[in-house]
Amino acid sequence: MKYLTLTALMITLSGCTSFYPKPDNHQTSGPADTSSSAISDTKPSEPLPRNLSPQELERRDDTSVHLHYGKEYTYKEYKVGGILYGIQVIPKVGPPYFLVYADNPDYFMRTDRPGMLIPSWKILQWK
Repeated sequence: MKYLTLTALMITLSGCTSFYPKPDNHQTSGPADTSSSAISDTKPSEPLPRNLSPQELERRDDTSVHLHYGKEYTYKEYKVGGILYGIQVIPKVGPPYFLVYADNPDYFMRTDRPGMLIPSWKILQWK
């Protein structure tokens, strides 16, 4: 009985730590991304306004839109001049929302909640 309880506990805990895999299938409606990272290291020649909507981004000449289809979500990546500016998340259930880059291009925040702060700390860094 002791081993049966221990085995059931291990199976339950291993199910809690598994991760849902990211969808591999995607289609693009803009130029293909040949870089290894979705975020480019190059800096834009002019700073972009922070609060551009997806409609305003699609009207710009230097914007490319990449669509990624998944089972639960559809993602639209908006790149301006090769730099990832924003991500529109369209869930199968619920309203869509838009993420724009924060102070660091590695961090994105929702635009529909302007007062929300996302705490982040750098704990370890390797060179």
